Amino acid sequence: MAAPRLGSAVSPGSSPSASRASSASYDAAWTLSPRAAAASSSAWAPDRPGDILALGWETTSDGTYASNAEKDLFLRKLKDLRPNNQVVLYCNRNFLLNHDTTSYAGDALWIADYVSAG
Repeated sequence: MAAPRLGSAVSPGSSPSASRASSASYDAAWTLSPRAAAASSSAWAPDRPGDILALGWETTSDGTYASNAEKDLFLRKLKDLRPNNQVVLYCNRNFLLNHDTTSYAGDALWIADYVSAG
């Protein structure tokens, strides 16, 4: 299993004081339990109250993805571990419309809607 990918992103148009968004991507063959993955992600992400922690719910390079129960448990566990952060679900329209059966997205939902340039 690949380790969860964590990083920070700040919009190029943002002021230097803009808060950072940390991304916790649960990526692999789901060999870790959602609880263990959330604990691992929490340990890797810098602990800065107010930061946004996002779970990227998407198909992995192996063609697998977390179940609804795994997604929900990961988000809830990460929120328990980081109560001073916003915990959000990041997914594309396909996951939102065709895979999600619980509608649980933590504190917010961030939808990727890919379109052609122009």
